[in-house]
Amino acid sequence: MAALKEVRQRIKAVQGIAQVTNAMKMVATVKMKRIHDRLLKARPYVETLYDIAGKWKGNLGRMKASVALGYAINQGINGLHYKEAENFQIQAGLMDPETGLFGSIAYQNEDADLAVLATAAGMDDDTDAWWLKIGIKKQWFSMGDTSLSFDYGQYSDQYGFAEASAGVTGSEVERIGVALDQYFGSSLIIYGKWEQLDLDVDGPAATQLIYGGVDELDTFTLGAVYFF
Repeated sequence: MAALKEVRQRIKAVQGIAQVTNAMKMVATVKMKRIHDRLLKARPYVETLYDIAGKWKGNLGRMKASVALGYAINQGINGLHYKEAENFQIQAGLMDPETGLFGSIAYQNEDADLAVLATAAGMDDDTDAWWLKIGIKKQWFSMGDTSLSFDYGQYSDQYGFAEASAGVTGSEVERIGVALDQYFGSSLIIYGKWEQLDLDVDGPAATQLIYGGVDELDTFTLGAVYFF
C-alpha cells in the first residue's frame, strides 16, 4: 500500500509539472505573437531581404587567421529613399598567440537604387567604408588578459535624405579610437575607449555654414560587460 501511495503522489507531481509546462507554452505563444506583430509593423522598412555569408578560420604558420564575406540585397528599405540596395562586406584578421599581437581590416560597399525623391535631393547611390584595428592582448596581471588597441576608419558619402535636402553633395567621416579592455576571468570585461570623429562635408557655402561647426567630435566611453 505504501508503494501504491508513492506512485499516486508521483503521478500527481507529474501532472502538476505538465500543467506548469502548458502554462509556460501559452505565455511563450503570446510573446511570440507580440514579436510577430511588431515585425509586421516594421515591414515598410525592409520588405524583402536576401543575404549570403561565409567565414573561414585557420592557421597560417603560427598565426591564427580568419576571413569573412557577406552579401545582401535589401528591397523596400524605405519607399521615399531607396528602392533596393546591395551591400557587400569583407573582413580579414590575424593574431599571433605567442606575442598577443593582432590586427583586422574590413571594407563595406553599398550600391543603392534610389527613389525619385532621393535622386532629386541629390543623395549618393554608392557609398563605402573601410576600417582597421591593431593591438595587443596579453596577461600582464593575475586578474586576466588586458587588451590595448587602436582603430581607424573612413566612411564616404554616407549621408541621408535630410542632409542631401540641405545641400550636402558629399561627405567623409574619419574615425580614430584607442581602447583598453581588462578581462576578469571569462565572465567580466571592463572597458574604456576614446574616439574622435572628424566630419568633412561637400556642398555650397550655405551648407558649409550649417555643418562647419560640427567637424570634430570627441567621446569617451567607460563600461562593463558581464557574461551570465
